[in-house]
Amino acid sequence: MLEGHSDLTSTTTIQPFSSETVAILRLFKNWKLKSRFRFTMRAPPKEVQLAYLTPEIQSLDQKIKRCYEILGHFPTSVSTLQEIELLLRRNNIKFIDIDFIPSDRSSFGRESSPFDTLIQWRRTDQFIVVNEDDPKQQSCVFFPQIEPSDIKEGALGDPYFVSALATLAELPPLVKI
Repeated sequence: MLEGHSDLTSTTTIQPFSSETVAILRLFKNWKLKSRFRFTMRAPPKEVQLAYLTPEIQSLDQKIKRCYEILGHFPTSVSTLQEIELLLRRNNIKFIDIDFIPSDRSSFGRESSPFDTLIQWRRTDQFIVVNEDDPKQQSCVFFPQIEPSDIKEGALGDPYFVSALATLAELPPLVKI
């Protein structure tokens, strides 16, 4: 029996970024518990998502602007990787490809995503934890070895990019560089 309900079903809507107790089960003497939970996840309205992501969006915009200032006049197409890395280190910034900036315009050709969920652009170190002490907890794309079949096309409709990665995976030394 659900405490506070006359029937055995409860439906609750939980607001984004909050947590609530949705049910308290009360068992009667000699009852056995058999339960079934069903959750439906819905994206919060874009306005709520935008309010939550605004500080990160502003920070990313500043980083992109700083990269344009530093790399915009630097001859990256004729520079070595070492020269570019040195320039970035001197200016204490991480590389951002100014020809494919982390924005919806790069992926969709317009300012906003066609999806109901906003895209949060992040670097891999912001969501992948690398534990060098424990190889089992290290994140990787290829496991246990580099194989073309490890590459799968995603929802972006990027078959040319995916096929280029799979082609590179045919030559594992190129991937390890």
